[in-house]
Amino acid sequence: MSAAYLHKPELLQRYLQLDQGGKIQAEYVWIDGDGGLRCKTTTVNKTVKDIGDLRIWDFDGSSTNQAPGHDSD
Repeated sequence: MSAAYLHKPELLQRYLQLDQGGKIQAEYVWIDGDGGLRCKTTTVNKTVKDIGDLRIWDFDGSSTNQAPGHDSD
């Protein structure tokens, strides 16, 4: 395994200890119409304990080739 890919948790520790101001980021990842990965990130002002705590994220699918773009926003 290349040294560039070694897991070094001690490097991350100082960032995990930073004050987040009570906010977190949630990331939604999906496979697009061409088989590639796509994602969206949102900042949440509360603790998320269940996926139901997040709002429903929407998109029309035209930019990811999952829907035609003729009626897109």
